[in-house]
Amino acid sequence: MTTRIMRLRRFVTTFRDDTRGAILPYVTVLMVVFIGMGALALDGGRFFSLQTQMQSVADALALAGARELNQRDGAIERAKSAINTMVDNRLSALGYSGPIAHATPKFYSALPRATDGWPVTETNSDLDAKFVAVTVNPVTIPTIMPITFFQSAGVNSFSTGARAIAGFTSQTVCDIPPVFICNPYETGGMSDSEATLALRANINPQQQMRLDPTKTGPGQFGYLMPPDACNGASCLEDWIAMAKPKACYQRVGVDLNTGFKNSVTDGFNVRFDMYENNLKKYIGNPNYAPALNVRKGYQTTGAVCAPAKPNPYYTTLPSQTASMIPNSTITIVKGDTDDTNKTCNKTPSPCILTNVPANVVTQVQTWLASGKPHISGAHIPAGAVVEAASAGTLTLDRPVTGKQTGVLLTIGWPTSSLPMDTNLVGNSSTFGNSQWDCENYWKINHPGVAPPDGCSTPEGTTVSRYAIYQQETTDDYSWPGSAAAGGEKGAPICSTPGVGPSNTQTDRRLIYAAVINCLANGPFGGGQTANNVPVAGFGKFFMTQPVGADPSTPAAVIGEMSGLVGSLDNVRIMNQVQLYR
Repeated sequence: MTTRIMRLRRFVTTFRDDTRGAILPYVTVLMVVFIGMGALALDGGRFFSLQTQMQSVADALALAGARELNQRDGAIERAKSAINTMVDNRLSALGYSGPIAHATPKFYSALPRATDGWPVTETNSDLDAKFVAVTVNPVTIPTIMPITFFQSAGVNSFSTGARAIAGFTSQTVCDIPPVFICNPYETGGMSDSEATLALRANINPQQQMRLDPTKTGPGQFGYLMPPDACNGASCLEDWIAMAKPKACYQRVGVDLNTGFKNSVTDGFNVRFDMYENNLKKYIGNPNYAPALNVRKGYQTTGAVCAPAKPNPYYTTLPSQTASMIPNSTITIVKGDTDDTNKTCNKTPSPCILTNVPANVVTQVQTWLASGKPHISGAHIPAGAVVEAASAGTLTLDRPVTGKQTGVLLTIGWPTSSLPMDTNLVGNSSTFGNSQWDCENYWKINHPGVAPPDGCSTPEGTTVSRYAIYQQETTDDYSWPGSAAAGGEKGAPICSTPGVGPSNTQTDRRLIYAAVINCLANGPFGGGQTANNVPVAGFGKFFMTQPVGADPSTPAAVIGEMSGLVGSLDNVRIMNQVQLYR
């Protein structure tokens, strides 16, 4: 009996002391809390991921737009296009596959302090737009857990948007020579920013300019420090002659190497197939190749690689206009020319044309200072040139074939380079009037070929010389012209072949140069250097003639400001942008 009682007692005691199921109620209650916290962590993480991804979208859009704000025409439209056509942005791991839209971008000229919020005054000016703000429209995604903080607040989804603002800070241009041009459109009293706006707003690609390294001020030019810091004349000459110089310059600041350095200008003439002095060793070197079209008004007879003399049509207006035009006629001779002895260049000589009007003799004498004009007419053999002119007579280089009395003659050059603006002829002025004789240039070089639209008399010409040069290069730079009579075809002769723009070459007749506001930041000159000078922009200057062809300013680079460097030019451009907010 006692044994049974003891067993029952042990059972009761064991049952009383057994607590193994006591935690279950607590687990049951806390399980709801744990599940809720897990759901909150999961959906909270998704919410923060949504915010991060949406901000990344806004940042990317703002940066894409800012890269186009280079203060050039069309900058705002290009920025909008870059933003609107950016590769589709998608959200990752959030179960959302719809598009991410954005509001219309806004553009500003200045950025206020961060504590002042976002700008309120917009700009529609390509020249003023420096910052772009992008607002990404909110995206809504559902919660994934049945019980979350969001649902407990009465919602079963969450949404967020984002916004960002970025700006264009600077630009770096590579593969250009160490050359700067003083902003031709800057005037006294302008601030640096005002002069920069004037540059971007006033470029006239038809206006010719005479950039003189011996002078200072708007419309002149000088040299930059090259990457290897070798700033002597021989080094600069080499850098300028290269087809693709490995040099980069930033808009935020460049170091100047001012002062005139004699012989450096020889480096420019390589583009015209002219290799002088130290540059002769580069004939045939592709890194110092000439342009595809080197037509320059030089006769192709004689030592053309020496080089020969230029056509003085650049600097002297002909007193007898008709004599400059092939296939035109003018009565300039009276009397007999009879080659009895079949000889020439003797006194008296049957190849001397007599009774030539004094004004024609004067003009021919001017031409003879640089070369020999061609002459044609009855009984004059093809290819005849004038050897001398004096006192009413013209002496030819070969005999005529019979007697002539009152004969109609044509005297002119077999070739011509792109003419000067009419107000630059015979002086050393800097700025042209945009009037140049395209019509006669075309007749001299391309007889029998209809001139392009806009190619007319000086007053009626509406095309730039660069446009004419490009047409010659594109269509056929070897148009016959007067080549048979010693005129130019346009193709290089000394160092062949010439090169056109490509991935490895720039347009060789264009000088890519930093444009500086020399009045606002200078003046510069006299041989001193200057560091960290801001750049208003990078310009393209088309050389219309070789350096030295104009005797009034033998060191000047003469040509047209064709525009500012853009994305289609064969140079490397790196636009630097910054994300601000």
